[in-house]
Amino acid sequence: MSLLPPVTEGFHRLARALGVNGPPPRGEMLLPVGSARLRIKMSEAEKGRPGKLLLECAIAREAIHQDQALRACVLRNMSTALTRWVYLNQRQTIVLRASIPVPSHRDLVWSVPLAATAATLMAREAATEGAAVAQDAGGLSSTPYDPTGTLPKLASLLANAPWEPNTRTLQRWSEGLHALSVAPSEHGLSAEYPFAPISSSVKTQLHGLTATPGVANIRLAIHATHPLAGPGVLVVSTVPVHHEHKVLAARILNELNRLECKRSVKTISAGAWCLEPQEKRFAHVSFWPAARVDSSVVPDLLSREESRIRWVHRMLVAMAG
Repeated sequence: MSLLPPVTEGFHRLARALGVNGPPPRGEMLLPVGSARLRIKMSEAEKGRPGKLLLECAIAREAIHQDQALRACVLRNMSTALTRWVYLNQRQTIVLRASIPVPSHRDLVWSVPLAATAATLMAREAATEGAAVAQDAGGLSSTPYDPTGTLPKLASLLANAPWEPNTRTLQRWSEGLHALSVAPSEHGLSAEYPFAPISSSVKTQLHGLTATPGVANIRLAIHATHPLAGPGVLVVSTVPVHHEHKVLAARILNELNRLECKRSVKTISAGAWCLEPQEKRFAHVSFWPAARVDSSVVPDLLSREESRIRWVHRMLVAMAG
């Protein structure tokens, strides 16, 4: 076993996977994405929390109109893959972010390829969407369209789908869930979970937050396709929460996205919190390329989504504190 801490070793492996030559980087990498830079940092484990690899790419600057910038982010977060659009109010910037936890050395087998794929998709989103997002946000673009800034060595891997889920696999995944009910189908599965009531005082403090009686839901679609990521698995986790005001809803969702990447939570901070398009409830959407998520990884992925449902309840209560 390596004598290096798991995140440090993972960081060096990721540097090699992304084609970074020369001596190992010291805790941070900067990769070209058009005229911008994709920044990758590491943080080691502390106080019982896992270490993580944090990915960030600046998209827009001087986005001084907060609500306009938030609308631009919320719109894109409905269809993101392994990344999320976040508005940073104090810096008046929009960034793409993702973070991958690395609890132990044995997790390097999935965390490093996943981080490399997230970096690839982040570069693609920055190159193809960056200028439009900056314009929608009323800011200046940090990433002019540049189709060459997409880490091409890894991009070809996303087209490969080495596995195909079947009925038996879906049944095995269903049996591992801690849900109120699970409904598998030939296209995936849907599971329902209890969602604790949110007090009236919390709703008042958050100025119009509505938490209807009901359950949270995780939906897994196994034959999905993403325009940037190719074939893969779509996961949507929805909670029975919405907001009377779209502007305030966007602020809360942006804060959830910011916090989830910033803190060393055990959930993989890939995908994004957004508004579920039909019922406008709070939802977390993520897309996992089939080239990076085989059948052995999905049970852990679903377990982390179960944790995410509990996490968002705690965060909403904490925001009102």
